[in-house]
Amino acid sequence: MDSVFAVLGKDFVILAADSHVAHSILKLKDNEDKTLVIDGDKLLGLAGEPGERLQFGDYIQKNIHLLRYKYGKRLSTKETANYMRSEMAQLLRKSPFFCFTVLAGHDADGPALYWIDYMATMQKVKTAAQGYCSYFLGGILDSKWKPDMTYEEAVDLVTDCMNELGRRFIMTQHKFVVQKVDKDGIKDISTEVTESAKKKLAA
Repeated sequence: MDSVFAVLGKDFVILAADSHVAHSILKLKDNEDKTLVIDGDKLLGLAGEPGERLQFGDYIQKNIHLLRYKYGKRLSTKETANYMRSEMAQLLRKSPFFCFTVLAGHDADGPALYWIDYMATMQKVKTAAQGYCSYFLGGILDSKWKPDMTYEEAVDLVTDCMNELGRRFIMTQHKFVVQKVDKDGIKDISTEVTESAKKKLAA
């Protein structure tokens, strides 16, 4: 029951992923990081079966590093997304991975956000939601996102999404790993966003 969503801002991307792992009626843990850092300027959020999510994420991360050493340059966010889509398409015909991904990055072309599902469907988007959260957040993300969002506006939108999941999802998700990707790299803003969400709920 994973929830991974992201918001594209003016010069950054904020990506949030819940930190819970459940199986059937059991909650197994609530400190799982469902994101992976790629090349220091790209962040991959993953949803799906835990084993397949971990294996596919590790496969992509290590092969992107291999390509960097092989060609002597970092792949752009667009190139990384297309590589992931290509690999997913090949695996779909051999040994499919039930894995949904969101790729956020910042390079010479600015911030970018890509949505890639287990059927190797890829789309460059302004907002993204993968996993069970996509049942709840589509309307909020569509109605509240706007071009050139400031950091404060994006944080406000992310907190609204977190609160919506807390209110309506049958499995209460109250812990999220929230990170920002911009020209300075990747920064964890989980505490800031969690406190903002608590204040909005209390108001």
